[in-house]
Amino acid sequence: MKRFLLATSLGCVLISCTHDTGPEPKAVRSNNTLSTAQDSMVDGILRPYVSGAAIAGASLTLVDGNDARSYHYGETRLGNGTLPGAATRYELGDVTQTFTAALLLSWLQSGNRSADDYISAWLPADLAPRLRFNNGEVTFRQLLNHCSGLPRLTSDLLPGTDPYRGYDSTRLYGYIATHYLLHTPGILPATEVEAREYYSPLAYALAGTLLERQTGQPLQQLLESTLLSPLGMSATTIDGAGSDPAAATPHNNNGPVPAGQSAAFAGAVGLRSTSADMTRYLRAQLAAGNSSSSGGSTVPGIFLLATQIPVVQVGGRDYFGMGWQYYFTRAGRIIVYKEGSAAGSSAWVAFDRDSRKGLVLLCNNGPDGGSGRSAAALMEAFFR
Repeated sequence: MKRFLLATSLGCVLISCTHDTGPEPKAVRSNNTLSTAQDSMVDGILRPYVSGAAIAGASLTLVDGNDARSYHYGETRLGNGTLPGAATRYELGDVTQTFTAALLLSWLQSGNRSADDYISAWLPADLAPRLRFNNGEVTFRQLLNHCSGLPRLTSDLLPGTDPYRGYDSTRLYGYIATHYLLHTPGILPATEVEAREYYSPLAYALAGTLLERQTGQPLQQLLESTLLSPLGMSATTIDGAGSDPAAATPHNNNGPVPAGQSAAFAGAVGLRSTSADMTRYLRAQLAAGNSSSSGGSTVPGIFLLATQIPVVQVGGRDYFGMGWQYYFTRAGRIIVYKEGSAAGSSAWVAFDRDSRKGLVLLCNNGPDGGSGRSAAALMEAFFR
């Protein structure tokens, strides 16, 4: 199970003196009123993170039953003085895969198809030989649970912060048609190290591309009709952040970076969303399958629930669902979660259906800024 390293807080002793003590700490904007113990917990984790010289901003929503509280820190672009808000749009990165998984399951059911069908029947014929290995052949289920044998990514991506730009579906299919699988499809990982090696955004890129070609509709349109519109997520889109006035500017440790374009990898990493929309998504995940909850028994809810079910275990512990993974807190709780990252953005969604609690953390800095440590600290503190 992928774990984050938690940061160790070091106390600072302030000594009054007359000589220069260095630059003043960076002032951090926030809407946190520090009125409750939860407010203080959040501030103790997010303020030190956002106070980093290279860190721009972050938006956090904590859901506890019927209650929700949103916290915003920093700036939408480093130095612009604009506090992020509920309508600020962030890159979701790999969190996109949780949407694509539900969309693919919906498409399979609509045509009386099975998750255990071979995907080659819906792909160009020249791909089929490369989707077989050691008497195994890739199924839809294996695309979604990272046991397909496909590599993590293709080896011919662009260098730099926008690796997928111009990588269209023809090029994606061409790559798969000329490269062998890394292992037999359906073979489960034996160790956490092996599970991390199995993890394949490329599989989700293929899933999204297959859906577009089979339906003749853009992935954005498919997502809107199946998931986004039913869930009221009107601010969630694929790409387009470069000209979006609501977009938080992505940053790495060297400063702002252009918003990336996902092209054929849209099903893996392409979505942008807001904390308001992702709170709706989080509530839908918590309500999925619960007929007494609003939206829980809807068609989207059925497929959302299916994606949450653990299907791959490592060392006797849940590891992969279909799009989701599992975080084990020190207190022993099993949290359904997904982490997403891009060159200049980070995102986390995590929830526990038993306690009806969940969180969404969106950052306009890449993981090199330490957002993972903050996310882990929040999960440990909130899901007690």
